[in-house]
Amino acid sequence: MLPGFYNKKETHIIIPESLEIFKCEECNGTGVVGCCDYCEGEKIIPCDVCDGVGEIECKKCKGRGRIICKECVGSGKIPLSRDIVVVCPECVGKGFRICPKCRDHGVVICEECEGKGEIPCPECEGTGEIKCDRCDGNGKMVKYLPEFPVVLSQQNLTL
Repeated sequence: MLPGFYNKKETHIIIPESLEIFKCEECNGTGVVGCCDYCEGEKIIPCDVCDGVGEIECKKCKGRGRIICKECVGSGKIPLSRDIVVVCPECVGKGFRICPKCRDHGVVICEECEGKGEIPCPECEGTGEIKCDRCDGNGKMVKYLPEFPVVLSQQNLTL
């Protein structure tokens, strides 16, 4: 018997709101509806910043590997007076210095792909699959069941 049911012929109770969880029919419970068309299931695509090379042109030296010396403005010489000219101590008379960013290579590692030349596919977020929109990729659906009243009587109650 239920508490408070002793002297009554019937009791009214309310079953609270509840949930029913079931398998998504769209993806058959897998959370996936197919292979990503963008990367063809490969999970990665070539980096669009470096075109899959992993390196980009150095912006500081514009790919030359060297920058013009600021001391001598590229001449390699510094005038001390009208008649006296000395070799520029910064560039040792060359008129340029090795680029500090690319160190005379003219290219730097691509920051977008970290030099790998490829990035995770932006369409499938590197999974290679298309997630089911209906269940948001978790394979399960939730149905909310409203609360409903139930009448219990001594005649239909068996414990």
